[in-house]
Amino acid sequence: MRPAENIKKLIQNASIKTNPKVNKAVLNSLFDEQDKSRETSSAILQPSVWRIIMKSRITKFAAAVTIIAAIVISVTVWNSSIPTASASAAQVLTEAAKAVGDVRSIHIKARMRTLPADNFGMIGMEFDFVPIEMWKKLDDTGIVLWRVEKPGRILVMDGNSTIMLIKPNTAVKERPCPIGSFDTWYAPLMNVDEIIDNVLKETMERSNNQLCMHNEVLKEGTELVLETESAAQGDFTNDWCKNKFITESDHKKVYRFDAETKLLKGFEVFVHTDKEDVLVFEVTDIEYNPQIDNSLFTLELPADVIWFQEPKPLANNEKYQQMTPKQVAEAFFKACSEENWDEFLKFWPMSAVDKELKGYLGGLEIISIGEPFKSGLYPGWFVPYEIKLKSGEIKKWNLAIRNDNPAKRWVVDGGI
Repeated sequence: MRPAENIKKLIQNASIKTNPKVNKAVLNSLFDEQDKSRETSSAILQPSVWRIIMKSRITKFAAAVTIIAAIVISVTVWNSSIPTASASAAQVLTEAAKAVGDVRSIHIKARMRTLPADNFGMIGMEFDFVPIEMWKKLDDTGIVLWRVEKPGRILVMDGNSTIMLIKPNTAVKERPCPIGSFDTWYAPLMNVDEIIDNVLKETMERSNNQLCMHNEVLKEGTELVLETESAAQGDFTNDWCKNKFITESDHKKVYRFDAETKLLKGFEVFVHTDKEDVLVFEVTDIEYNPQIDNSLFTLELPADVIWFQEPKPLANNEKYQQMTPKQVAEAFFKACSEENWDEFLKFWPMSAVDKELKGYLGGLEIISIGEPFKSGLYPGWFVPYEIKLKSGEIKKWNLAIRNDNPAKRWVVDGGI
């Protein structure tokens, strides 16, 4: 029987539903079978079969129904010397109930090419590495607490609300948000029991993604390595957003699992550029079940904190709704030029204007406002501008504006 027919038959006979809690058992099975297969076959076949599985529409659909079926396929199709019983999906599921890990807390250290106080998801090929730390804890009442931090931003979920502080004194408060909110795309690494499910789901949802698995034998032991290749998402007629976020870059993610504990031990992201592959994110240390004091999940805010406010309809809201993106940029910078901070706040969704920001933008001179454009996945517009600040500095950049808020009016989202 040909491999494709073998795969189809195996999928048709599978009736297993996926469950995040089977991940450790899945890894156990993979390591066990890889250990057996090393005696009879080359490990180089493993990446090949996974590429075939994840590039095929039929097998991608099957993997969506069951992770286990994909694992069985990877073992049985290419290595007939492995007893069928040892690769039994039923056996894997039976072992899964016993193999679920009990990770109640985690502390991850990483580094990322980004700016210390800018968006958590922002990257730059030319940026220096900035330290990132993440903590998660399941408290005695069953509530998940978490914290993500880099030098200029702190994001904390204390069980009741999620607060982000952009240093020194700007803050955003929301209802309890899941790990990964505020574009902290790497924070879901703390959900160690869901990583494989999420990797497979992401690969299946995007037709141009590829996935492969292989073993690496190191001095300190064996690792199971999952690699995913993803193409940039978005419209890059204008490439302003290309390679500024992971989702808007052609990239490779590498997950490394420990052979003994079956837990994640490493993670890397490489962005593919025309010249080279650039490492933009790397986990440097993971500690499982550390003692974490609950005080870490509270955030002390400065006395002069300025809060983000969801835009609300104005008395003359229609006027601001009907502005074109270019008119928004002109009105915004005009308010800065005239130091009309009440008008400024109609475009700036904050409770007040920071003194430092007033000193920076107040009294500026508008040199030019260009034609708006879209790029990548950003839901708004970018408007090119050139201004002369009161200090004499000339700044030329793109203002980001959007109107996807309840008031449906334009606000400035970045690019200052």
